[in-house]
Amino acid sequence: MIILGIETSCDETSVAIVENGRQIHSCVIASQIKAHRRHGGVVPELASRMHTEDLPAVLQRAFQDANMGWDDIEGIAVTHRPGLESSLLIGVTAAKTLAHARGLPLYGIHHLHGHIVSPTLSHDLPFPHLALVVSGGHTQIWHVRSFQDMSVVAQTRDDAVGEAFDKVARLLGLGYPGGPRVEAAARDATAPIAFTVPLRHDPTSFSFSGLKTAVMVEVGGYTGAQSGATNILKPVLSPERIANICQGFQNAVVQHLLDKIGYAIAQVSPKALTITGGVAANRFIVAQLTDALQTGKFGHAALREPALQAIFKKILPMPVYSPDLVFCTDNAAMIAATAYYMSAETVIDTYAELKVLPTGC
Repeated sequence: MIILGIETSCDETSVAIVENGRQIHSCVIASQIKAHRRHGGVVPELASRMHTEDLPAVLQRAFQDANMGWDDIEGIAVTHRPGLESSLLIGVTAAKTLAHARGLPLYGIHHLHGHIVSPTLSHDLPFPHLALVVSGGHTQIWHVRSFQDMSVVAQTRDDAVGEAFDKVARLLGLGYPGGPRVEAAARDATAPIAFTVPLRHDPTSFSFSGLKTAVMVEVGGYTGAQSGATNILKPVLSPERIANICQGFQNAVVQHLLDKIGYAIAQVSPKALTITGGVAANRFIVAQLTDALQTGKFGHAALREPALQAIFKKILPMPVYSPDLVFCTDNAAMIAATAYYMSAETVIDTYAELKVLPTGC
């Protein structure tokens, strides 16, 4: 089955054509990073306007790259939740119009389910497995019994991990987007700052707000002046100091993620872990999590209790999968693939009933 996917949940405009959930005939992504960089983050009104401008050309390019036409398409899938409401509306309106005009089935897809499915674009996944979804808007662990049967076992109370990276980068004057800039700066660390790992007593909750505040204290508060329209703070810190803060922050993030992953593994005994979302592009974090699941070294004293160690001994080492880099960030290939696997989300020929739901992650 050949499905055309549309993704406009935040600041990437993407269209893809995918066959049987695996064979990617095309995947075109128009990024808005340059437009939002001067504002230090995503501006919803600007994002929706750029989706409107970019979507026709992205759609045309997807057909050209696939060497296909509308007669080849058997269904249309679109992200309708969660995300920025104004951005979601652009994609959903386009998908409804195209599906109605062509008489095609319409699939409404949960954005996070798309991320959970995304590793299948590159790997064969065993079930059940855990899916760690880490992005600018979400930090969750899902128990994936099948792509039709999954549930959240841990999630953030406040900031998402990707949002925390952006805020830390802004505090340090590194610019936007923060994730790749913090990771790059951290490579020069010589004596990483030891930040306190948050919420070690709670096995099902992440919290990155306090960690962000700890970085602010280490920086010395808002010590720099505003930098014109860029709104980026410029604290007076040496490159070495910035590197040590960045690496310390990354170390705390890794340990925080591992705490919850360890508890989740003990609870559900999965066969694998997947790491998806934009933060899965951070090679340091993926490498550290992978190493821990091979060695069983989680760090948290509570996870070294004999009963939990006995569980870990039976199921570790555990394989870890993440999408190819191009599929870590928002893309339409994962949306088209999800429509193939998750028929329960299908909305067929009921265009008026497919609603935009910006929340509900």
